Amino acid sequence: MKRNNHGQPKTRTLSKITINVSASLNQALQDYATLYRQADAESESVAELIPFMLAEAEERYYAMLDEPAMAA
Repeated sequence: MKRNNHGQPKTRTLSKITINVSASLNQALQDYATLYRQADAESESVAELIPFMLAEAEERYYAMLDEPAMAA
């Protein structure tokens, strides 16, 4: 199996999960979906946006791991 720079499989099997979030986080996600619709003129549900938000966070996390440690 081919792997990326971080040893993870390049192809991934999608999994459906259910999460519970606080009322304030739910409101923030709804607000984000509204801003997304206004900026891109496309309406996406929070459930449709979250996987892309998490994928972006994952990419940033692994990019951070690849950065050399800053000198003290």
